[in-house]
Amino acid sequence: MPTYTQMTWFDPSIYEWIFAPGTDASNAAAIGLRKLYDGSIIGAPKPAGYQNYFDFGFNDIRGCCFRPEDDPGFTGWSWYQLGWGQDVSTFNTNSSCSLPLNATQWNNWFQAVNKPPGAWIFYADKADYFPNDCIASAEGAHSGAGDTGQIVAQKWAEILETWDSQNFARPAGAEKFSFDETRVYCATNASGSGEGSTWNLTDPLTGLAPADDTDLSGYWGGQVVDGFYSVDAYSVGVLTLGSKVYDLPSDWTSKSNSDEDSCFGKLRFPDAPSLLGRAPITTTGAGTTFTFTSAQTAFGLDSTTHTEQVDLYDSTMTAVASNITATRVDDTHFTIASGQPTAAWVQIHGAPKYYINDTDPKGDYVLLEWTSDFRSNGEAARLTGAVDCDGNPLTAPTTNAGGGDVANLFQSFNQTAACIGFKRCDPRVVCISPNGESFGNGDTYEFPDSFEADEQYGSKWWGYVQQTMSDLLWQPPHRPCNIETCASWRMDDSTCHDDAEGECPATDEIPAPIYYYEFTPLVEARITIPANYGDAQNETAPSLPSGIQIGWSSPVTHAFGDGSVAFPPVPPGAESDTGRPGNAMTPWLIRSNLCTDHTDGCRFNYNTPGC
Repeated sequence: MPTYTQMTWFDPSIYEWIFAPGTDASNAAAIGLRKLYDGSIIGAPKPAGYQNYFDFGFNDIRGCCFRPEDDPGFTGWSWYQLGWGQDVSTFNTNSSCSLPLNATQWNNWFQAVNKPPGAWIFYADKADYFPNDCIASAEGAHSGAGDTGQIVAQKWAEILETWDSQNFARPAGAEKFSFDETRVYCATNASGSGEGSTWNLTDPLTGLAPADDTDLSGYWGGQVVDGFYSVDAYSVGVLTLGSKVYDLPSDWTSKSNSDEDSCFGKLRFPDAPSLLGRAPITTTGAGTTFTFTSAQTAFGLDSTTHTEQVDLYDSTMTAVASNITATRVDDTHFTIASGQPTAAWVQIHGAPKYYINDTDPKGDYVLLEWTSDFRSNGEAARLTGAVDCDGNPLTAPTTNAGGGDVANLFQSFNQTAACIGFKRCDPRVVCISPNGESFGNGDTYEFPDSFEADEQYGSKWWGYVQQTMSDLLWQPPHRPCNIETCASWRMDDSTCHDDAEGECPATDEIPAPIYYYEFTPLVEARITIPANYGDAQNETAPSLPSGIQIGWSSPVTHAFGDGSVAFPPVPPGAESDTGRPGNAMTPWLIRSNLCTDHTDGCRFNYNTPGC
């Protein structure tokens, strides 16, 4: 039998025909063939000082969402070429992305719509990336990226920013009297005050009274009722306060738009220590009356006893008294029964060790990886109702439990905890690359060993460096009780927005008002509770409060909303009717926003290390 040598694989999609000037395929034969994609790595940055590179080969492509005058209900999408060549600053101005000025290669709008931050390999991307109001037409106006016919890949390297670490000694201190922001109502007095008084409740989201079967266990209150109480009874929107459990801290405030005179919420961490870590104290004479160096407004607020069980230490942190009763005098003083004149520190008995109260940067980050599985879902849909020649239903593949929609189906997910220490003169670099680059102080991760190219349904692999996570104890503040019914309540995007004036009902000329709450506090990303605190302490942080998750749930087995599920970074898409790429919220862009020196100051008082 004849034998044949292996031929080099030929991909016709990576070539384009070249025509003589003034001609094209409609009126002339091609004069050549040009190879557009050859798998080479392009776009190496210029050295420091060489900025605003001009790429003469840049193909400036723009999008168009069109609506014919004779058919106003129809929308379609198309791309067109605007020009050739571009420099970096022009791209940054024309898009809402922010490239470094020493970049030498970047995607045009047609290519960029499906390209997220991080490393990735994409092939035959089947998703559309329209603006919300521009829908694909029946004729198939597809807005996919311009290179979906090829396997496209991006390697990635980034310098880790400096962020505070999660404080695992919390909740403690003022958080003892913080609301569960998901359990807050608006209250107006019906009769009386204190224990036994009645209050009318409404939900700030709906304006309606909570249902009669609403869970009102635990301790509830706020400034509006001057403390925190058990609930004695509730029916048809009217709540009766039970016994008072805690007095109100002197500096207690609502996290939502100064609505202290009307918000009524459930304490989230009522059993938390009233001191965060250790507190310095001073005393004179016999050592029975002590002064806090700084006010401790959460200390000793049990409305019956006004006492705490504490441990006292001398200036060397040697214990001098354990589990003794301290009686509150005011925000800055407490007393004990027997003198301890050498005591210099106080800590709540049973609280985490004082050195766990630590937010110093540690160098932590997390590497996330996903592999798509569009085929199982696609084949399951295709074979639904199909039968074989004998009329028996064909067996469809099993789809995974995660994702939530066809655009987010996954075959695998991995999360890897990592840490890069601080080294003078060498930034901390994380790289995901098939080329094995190395850095003076960094980690380099390989691309996957294999990649299955699925022409029918598309294939994707993502690698992403997670530098930050939201503070694990943070919750979005409740919708305020004192804003207009039509108003929007939004998180600031890290640029320190002022509230936007408006009116109810809103009109085309005057929109509804918008109120903002502060951007989520960010800390270094972790997926486990740390151990080995201190030089030789070998102390593990306490478990997190119930319901708080560290690390990610896998999208292979969890749907969106089922706990904290990790999904790949979002591509920019076509942000407007012109196809303008959207804004990628990278850690360095957020940091730049938070560190901006606002002329009149920022009302949210953002505090980011290293600014």
